Amino acid sequence: MPEKKFEYNDFDLEYHMEVKAGKLDEWLAKAWFRTGAYLLTCTSICIDKKPSNAHWLRYNAPAITLSRSSKKILAKNKHFQYIIKPYKVTKALKVVYNKYYAYRNIQMFSDLELVTDDPDRDIFDTFVILIKDQKKIIAAGIFDRGTESVAAIKNFFDPLYHQYSLGKYLILLLHQYCLQHHIKWIYPGYIVPHYSKFDYKLFLDKKATEMYLYEAQTWVNYDEALVK
Repeated sequence: MPEKKFEYNDFDLEYHMEVKAGKLDEWLAKAWFRTGAYLLTCTSICIDKKPSNAHWLRYNAPAITLSRSSKKILAKNKHFQYIIKPYKVTKALKVVYNKYYAYRNIQMFSDLELVTDDPDRDIFDTFVILIKDQKKIIAAGIFDRGTESVAAIKNFFDPLYHQYSLGKYLILLLHQYCLQHHIKWIYPGYIVPHYSKFDYKLFLDKKATEMYLYEAQTWVNYDEALVK
């Protein structure tokens, strides 16, 4: 299948020397998100030249109630090992990313190094969740950490393990990390109506999900936002 082509509309892009701790919290709270070494916000996006609204989301981590399906994913993957540590691009990670890139029919950076694009500038506090089968890395989730927020930047996995729902498992592990470190907000990016490949960003708990309203410059409960 041909790759979907994305184009941002009504967007702003900014570069900052440092976006850490409280600074990251402030930008995320205004619906700005990291792309490469930059911060970006937008209100609409074109997918294959078809315009749609972009709706930015965040989870209230302590308010999340895990569903039965989420608990099943945690149980199904408990035999895998995982670690969370400061992010660094490695050959092993590149191998997994390249497999994922070939597998997914969505627009994404073709090179793992472009995902963060700040190896020597130390702009963000970036971490990675590594999932391993024995000693083999099979999945990774890159995220930026602030004081009371995290931003999920990119999750990817070895397609040979697709039956384990590792993308969702990474989100569940990030949720656990936030609870352990008393972090309130998880920012997964945006969703686009009628584009189902972003729907996974709502699976944790819609009741604990908020959507950003640009005109009011505020966050509201996801269900409330749908009726506005």
